[in-house]
Amino acid sequence: MGKNDKARDETDSGAPLLERVGQDQANRLPTTKSLKLTPREILFLQRRRLEYSQAEMASVYKMSRWTYAMMECGAHEFTIKVINCKISELAAYEKCTILRRRSNKHQKDIAKEIGLTRYSINQMEIGVFNSRKLVEYWVNNAG
Repeated sequence: MGKNDKARDETDSGAPLLERVGQDQANRLPTTKSLKLTPREILFLQRRRLEYSQAEMASVYKMSRWTYAMMECGAHEFTIKVINCKISELAAYEKCTILRRRSNKHQKDIAKEIGLTRYSINQMEIGVFNSRKLVEYWVNNAG
């Protein structure tokens, strides 16, 4: 989740994220192991966890931002080894992000289906807002 590991929802209740997401719902999402992350997904998650922009990550890997962005989205041949990028257990909101990216859906599409704004989905996917509705959506729509 980055620097702030006590994500807040729109009500800013202050309760830690997992207390409010509902562990039983989160446990119904695929496990990190069963997701079998691809190198581009590992790269994406690493960047998100470091709270880096694509330009900052490109600088780390000594390449152009465009090349990095194309590798992260899978439109360019993967030209770097993903080293020191062991991804620990994914948070529920990270699993939801991976599921959305794999389904080729946009945040605005999910937002419309759930009845929220794209901004709310974005904030859920980065762990700022409570991701309960997003977790529920993917529990019912994954696979």
